[in-house]
Amino acid sequence: MSKKTNTKKDKKKNVSVPKTKSYLQEKEISNVKKAVILFLIFTVLFVAFYYITVYITNKGSVEYITNKSVAEGTISYQEILAGQTFNMSESEYYVLFYDESDEDLKSEITNYITTYKEKEDAISLYTVDYSNGFNKYVVSEEEKTDATNSKELQIKGTTLIKIKDSQISEYTSNYDEIISKLTN
Repeated sequence: MSKKTNTKKDKKKNVSVPKTKSYLQEKEISNVKKAVILFLIFTVLFVAFYYITVYITNKGSVEYITNKSVAEGTISYQEILAGQTFNMSESEYYVLFYDESDEDLKSEITNYITTYKEKEDAISLYTVDYSNGFNKYVVSEEEKTDATNSKELQIKGTTLIKIKDSQISEYTSNYDEIISKLTN
């Protein structure tokens, strides 16, 4: 009897050992597949977040701001950063600060700029979008009309500054006066 029992146990052992190896191999393969799938998912997510971050970061970059493509039928005027206010090559020019994120104001200002640019005796006009992250430092509760460099510059809202020989010669934050200067 003990031989029969041993034989049955041996048969069970022989039969179960290959099943166990096969089961363990399948489980290992399954675990490897899961790990590869997780790796691919994390890689895709990482790449997606990377490109989203690059897009958001570059949207506010200097290259994006200064090289905006101009749609057909719109005026092309030169947009600068607030830090360039005193550094333009001409000896005399205007710098108009306004909030480009306000679509109504942007449309209205664009029309006035177009009118101004059509004048024969118009001096150069540059614009600064103070809603842009690189230019927000100039927006303040108080104006500084006698700033000598861009670090000292402070504006409250839409402002037109005339620069002559790298100094402020006129400073206007009254909207009606700005429109008058651009249209007359």
